[in-house]
Order: sequence, then structure tokens, then C-alpha cells
Amino acid sequence: MKKVLHFLGSYKLSVVILFFLMVIVFFGTLAQTEHGIYEIQKKYFESIFVLHWIGDYIPLPLPGGGLLMILLLINLFIGGVLLAPKSIKRPGMLVAHGGVILLILGGFWGEFWGDYGQISLFEGETKNTFEDSRKWEIYIWKLDNEKRNPIEEWIIPQEHFSKVHGAIRKSFYSNEFPFEITLMRFMKNAKPRFTIPGVEQGLQGVLLEPVSPEREEEQNLAGVYVEVSTKEQHHLGMLWAGEKQPWVFEIGDDLYCMGIRHKRMKLPFSVKLEKFVKEFYPRTNKPRFFASEVICTTKDGEQRTVIRMNEPLRFKGFTLYQASWGTKTDAPSEPVFSVLAVSQNPAEQVPLYSCVIISIGLLLHFSQKLIRFLKSSKGA
Repeated sequence: MKKVLHFLGSYKLSVVILFFLMVIVFFGTLAQTEHGIYEIQKKYFESIFVLHWIGDYIPLPLPGGGLLMILLLINLFIGGVLLAPKSIKRPGMLVAHGGVILLILGGFWGEFWGDYGQISLFEGETKNTFEDSRKWEIYIWKLDNEKRNPIEEWIIPQEHFSKVHGAIRKSFYSNEFPFEITLMRFMKNAKPRFTIPGVEQGLQGVLLEPVSPEREEEQNLAGVYVEVSTKEQHHLGMLWAGEKQPWVFEIGDDLYCMGIRHKRMKLPFSVKLEKFVKEFYPRTNKPRFFASEVICTTKDGEQRTVIRMNEPLRFKGFTLYQASWGTKTDAPSEPVFSVLAVSQNPAEQVPLYSCVIISIGLLLHFSQKLIRFLKSSKGA
């Protein structure tokens, strides 16, 4: 047991872990030239193992970033805390190692318990939800028969249907709606096309087919086939994220509709874009500066602020960053929308606290070293 502990806390293991972390960062950075950031993050930096291809011919198995960070955490705790010499006269390195451990734990905390997404706003538009472009959800609305407005909503999150592929089907029941929902053939990225008459079967001459994922995760358009049934009625439809209108069906005398969209999360306040400002470098299309003037409104009042590049807004436990901007088309007369990245990270301040702790530890350690050196110099 002692040999295992000494190995896990050894400097040799530390060097090996740091070497592989450097390799993963190097290959992961190169891979971003061909793939999106989210895909690379999942493949290289959050995985247990990763298979990297060199030149599309040579497979190179490597430990993933998730495994390496777990091993580094164990190595620091055992080597820097459990097996480290403990003396009140030399507390600096213990404090510094504790700060590094807190930093790693904060990373895991934020990854697994944080919420991340974005809001797209045109000038004058107000929203109180943000979307996670990495995840999907299916929504079911019960509609008002006259105004066709949604009066009730139910959500099926992606984790409940992400493995519905091939011949796998999954059914959903609830006492809140009077029908059974069966999902089939979920596609992470799909596109509709017309069927070949007499050869293929589709819905009203159209079918969904899977396509390769886009380089950027938010550009994927998911699709899924759905069956809604009761004892008396049966409806078959397909949901595609690129559709402007949801699929509407009738059960008895009631109207319902279904659609697939990016996962939505509610904010405890509403955000209104008052004005969006952008500036370009002279004679280029490269943005030099862009910012959003917003109004955040709660039941207690409102707050007006400007969100700039590298100057986020922190409000009610959420952080809003100026991420990007765009237009619906490439026409210069099109109205511009602002994209705000939103995060609710319970460990947002952990890196700051960790750096303070590490700095205090190193200051104590080197101060003691300096004092001992000065004393020995006087003695000589």
C-alpha cells in the first residue's frame, strides 16, 4: 500500500502527467483548425481516453484530459499534502498545493454543475431565456383552439432520446397529456429531402436523412421521427430544427404541436437590447469593437448597462459576455443581432480564490527561504 501511495504521489508521475497534458493541448489545438471547439473539447479535454490520428493513417491512443486532471488531482493531494513534510515552520508549499487542488476541484464543479448558453437579440427585443446550443429538447404545446397560442408546455430533454438510433424506439407517457409519444431515429444533424417516388417512403413525399456534423456545434440541425397515438387516433410526423413552425396535430377536440429546439433555460430576469454598436478597422471587415447596451429587469426594478468585449455583466448569479453578432442574411441592410454568452458557474470565483491561496503559499515559502539565507549569510 505504501508503494502505491508513493508512486501516486511521486514527482515521476507528475512529470508524466504534465507531459501528456502538453501533448493533449498541442494535438487538441491543431485539431481545432478542422473541427469545432465544442467537439474538440469533448474529444480531447473532457474524455478518459482519446484516439488521435496522425495523417489519417497512424492511430495514436492517448489519455484524455479528464483522466489526466483526475490523476493530477490525486498526485497533488497525495504527494503535496499526505506525504509532504508537515511542519508549522514550513507551511508555504502545503498552502500552495492546497490552492492548486482547489483550482482543479473548481474546474470539475463548474463543468458538472454549471449552466452555459447564449442569447441572440435584435435591437428592441426582450428575452428571459437562454439556449444551450450543444443540447436539444423536444417541446410539446397544448394550443388554444381559437388563438392558437400555447397554454401548456411539456419538455423531453435530449438525454432521454439521444440513444434512439436505428431500430431503437422510446415511448413516453404522462398523466398530463392524453396520448403516447414514441420517438424514432434521432439524428444529431439532419436535412430533409424529397423521396424517390415508388422507391422510398416518407411523410408527404419528404424524409429526413442524417448528414455529417458541422464544424461548429451550433450549426447542426437535429431531427427525429415521432409517433403520437391514442386508442382511436394515430399520427406520424418528423421534427427538424430547421423548420420555422412546429408540427401541429389534433387529438379529439384539442390541438397540440411538437418541435425540436436547443435546450432552453430560464433567467431570473429579462434582458432587452436597447442598442448595438460595432466598429471596424479602417478598410477592413475585421471588427475592432462591438458592444451591447442592455436593460436587465426584475420585479424589483431594472438595471441599464453596456456589455463590451472583455467587460461582462454579472447579475443575479449569471454572467453575460459579448460573444459575437450577425445578420439573418449577408445583405448590408439587414438588421443586426447581438449574441451574448451566458454562464451560471457556481465555481466562477474559485480560480481567483485559488490564485490568492497559491500566491500566499509561495510568498510564505520563499520568504522563509530568504530569511534563512540571510541568517546563514550573517553567520558566515
